[in-house]
Amino acid sequence: MVKKIIFSLFAVCILSCSSTKDRGPLTKYERSIEKYRNNIHSEHLADESPFKTEEERAKFIGFKYFKTDEKYNIQANLEPFNVVDTIIMKTSSGKDRPFLKYGKITFGLNGNNHQLTLFKSVGDNAHFFLPFTDETSGDLSYGGGRYLDLDANHKLTNTNTLQIDFNKAYNPYCAYVDGYSCPIPPSENHVKTKLKAGVLYQKSVFSK
Repeated sequence: MVKKIIFSLFAVCILSCSSTKDRGPLTKYERSIEKYRNNIHSEHLADESPFKTEEERAKFIGFKYFKTDEKYNIQANLEPFNVVDTIIMKTSSGKDRPFLKYGKITFGLNGNNHQLTLFKSVGDNAHFFLPFTDETSGDLSYGGGRYLDLDANHKLTNTNTLQIDFNKAYNPYCAYVDGYSCPIPPSENHVKTKLKAGVLYQKSVFSK
């Protein structure tokens, strides 16, 4: 397992280094995103990963991503709701999942203002949850939408802003592994622009 993880990280490094050679050294921000993605890759090789078998972990080739673009690292306005209601979100398996409807976030991107609902998970390890679709969904990105997670104890810049980094957007497990029940982004969380950031759609994340 250790050798497999080291080899996979080495492969990721080769890809990063080859692309870097063509376009110059990475910025500090780009390096932070590379590190984040390498950590995600390593987590998928661990025993507690979403993959149920050693064979799946052995065949995992990693994720493809949009080119990192710092314009998608956005300081959004946050307006918490006066009353935090519990709502039921549909999932890919048909099961219902409860979430807290925490507040509205608004941000400007590609010449327009956008508004999304920020949710909070229910339970001991509660976190902010931002499921969304956009104009790349079903084409360049997974049709079932993508997610962003934030620590619920995340220190806000001030009382009404929250840092949202779409370069860290990831696919639900359902996009590449069978047997999971994944929340479906509500229609109110469709961004009417192309969010060319985060993970791309790929037919398989496994080698043949």
